[in-house]
Amino acid sequence: MSSLQEFAREADLAAQSEVERVRRLTYFLSTTSQQSEVQFAAVMAALGTLHLPQPNASRLRGKLTLANGFVKASAVGYVKLHFKKLREYEDLYPGLKEPDGIKYKVGTVDGRYVSRSRIEELAEINSASFDLQKLVALLKELNICAVADCYFSVAMLVRSILDHVPPIFGQRTFNEVANNAAGTKSFKDSMKHLNEGARKIADAHLHIPIRSHEVLPNERQVDFSQSLDVLLAEIVRLLRQR
Repeated sequence: MSSLQEFAREADLAAQSEVERVRRLTYFLSTTSQQSEVQFAAVMAALGTLHLPQPNASRLRGKLTLANGFVKASAVGYVKLHFKKLREYEDLYPGLKEPDGIKYKVGTVDGRYVSRSRIEELAEINSASFDLQKLVALLKELNICAVADCYFSVAMLVRSILDHVPPIFGQRTFNEVANNAAGTKSFKDSMKHLNEGARKIADAHLHIPIRSHEVLPNERQVDFSQSLDVLLAEIVRLLRQR
């Protein structure tokens, strides 16, 4: 069992109640992203990916606050399973804990779009000039969306990250970052790849209006994980020096 679709079939999500679907999807997303809490929006996106009924978000949140199996003190906008429910699902779906249970394996050694170690490096930086909380949150959401096969969201989040970081390089836009990149040729090439590839693909998905025929993105089209990691590594290097 490896993809969201395979898990949905194994867990028979279509036959479950609204709350039980959320429980099982929360388990899938938290296990494959190795995050204890999952954004409620990511669960709703997964329901859409699976073409399952998407209930009113406010009503569903209200039902979850009364349901068993969730940690009541979870952060606003997040859902988190109780320890006992996690153990129950681990017994039901042991394959999800195996090395091949992580769906998104493109570009990283630990099955995530952005490696956990890189996110931890960024989270540990205490910069007097730049607050990295939003960047870290965007990276965590990117991993969740990649695991959930939400490829439009992956493209848009990568674009958001590129728009977010230019001030760290003393620039206003990522186009300026790419055009003025210092350092090795590999770094310059990676920035060019992000600027000319990731930005344009995201812009196309964001701005092209509805057409008579569409071809949806897949994991290969939105995989800029290696170049993104080069960018993040440079951010770590620069901010550690300051």
